[in-house]
Amino acid sequence: MSKPIWEGVYKSFSDAPSSGSGFSGERWIQNSLKKIQAVRREAEKKGTVLSVTQYRESLLPFVAALVLNEFEGVSILDFGGGVGFLYYQVLHGLPHTENFEFHIVEIDALCEVGKQYFQNEQHIFFHSSLPREEGLTFDIVHMGSSLHYFEEWEELLSRLCQYKPRYFLFTDLPAGDIPTFATVQSYYTSKIPVWFFNIDEVINAMKNQNYHLVFKSAYVATVLGQEREIPQDNFEEQYRLGHTCSLLFAKRDSYD
Repeated sequence: MSKPIWEGVYKSFSDAPSSGSGFSGERWIQNSLKKIQAVRREAEKKGTVLSVTQYRESLLPFVAALVLNEFEGVSILDFGGGVGFLYYQVLHGLPHTENFEFHIVEIDALCEVGKQYFQNEQHIFFHSSLPREEGLTFDIVHMGSSLHYFEEWEELLSRLCQYKPRYFLFTDLPAGDIPTFATVQSYYTSKIPVWFFNIDEVINAMKNQNYHLVFKSAYVATVLGQEREIPQDNFEEQYRLGHTCSLLFAKRDSYD
């Protein structure tokens, strides 16, 4: 029997024990580099429709295409976007990229890897903190498997919504018909506090920022090499999520 990925039910991050370097460690950085190298190999192949453009893992390429079609340009802020895992998917999914910008917010170490790896690419930019240029806006803010790592998650959403994105997309969000609770994620030798969300709390938090839900879907994660529900057999049934989800919100001003 394999060791559980998540253990314990806590009311807050401060109650959940943590240890190790987590996603700041060398293992994660090297694994990220291997992954983006594999993605680039796919992106460099010839063809009208490349396999790298598949959006099974994220709806971001499709949402970006809709924005580009309507506004003749698209700017994206990918919060927690690693070293640019979705960049090629979006880039090669668009019919033209003259007015395309892809900004990533990540930890310092991953930003350095990303800047070096994409030094010859003109559309991708890395930031180790939220960019603060006055009046800066983005068409899309994307959070892929990242919100649950932040203790003050509602404050983070508020800050991201200040960029006034037309759309706000969550991918692989651990939210559903469960009570909100903190737990501890095991990553090799590290212990990382994370949230599991009651989905209505996330929807209401976005509503408070003047965004409304326009699409929702289950996200089928690959866990330990298999597409499956996330393994939580060690939790009481009321805390078992099943699948994580993807949620797309639109700025209400765009419709009123």
